[in-house]
Amino acid sequence: MASKKSKKSGKNSLKKITPRLYELMVEENLSELVWEEKGNFKLEIKRKSAYHSAGTVIDKAVPPKEKIKKEESNFIHSPMSGIFYDSPQPEADTFVKKGDEVKEDSTVCIIEAMKLMNEVKVEKPCRIDEKMVKNAESVQINQPLFRITDI
Repeated sequence: MASKKSKKSGKNSLKKITPRLYELMVEENLSELVWEEKGNFKLEIKRKSAYHSAGTVIDKAVPPKEKIKKEESNFIHSPMSGIFYDSPQPEADTFVKKGDEVKEDSTVCIIEAMKLMNEVKVEKPCRIDEKMVKNAESVQINQPLFRITDI
């Protein structure tokens, strides 16, 4: 009987610690974290970067870059599930709007996840062609947020 309780309590502890580990990954900008306890378990957490264009996404389901139309391949995707905000504060101007040209490392939005505000930045200069979600809308990991064109 005791072994069943310890297994159950171990699973509950894991459920409690996993969100904290993910928060640490976001804070430290880690893409992968492996935690292993000898003889007990191994936990691997992976997250994708904020900016993906098809062909660079680490996902075997994505076809090769040359098979994707250029206009379909340039998006800024959500790095996590959460709430999308297009400005730093409710009454402030939006980070970007259609037609804006943004520089590398420019913040384009914020995703709130687990009560943390996570800035989403671009990895290369681009033009914002379309905002694909509304302010304060719930988004999922890898959901396209903006359609862009490289400049």
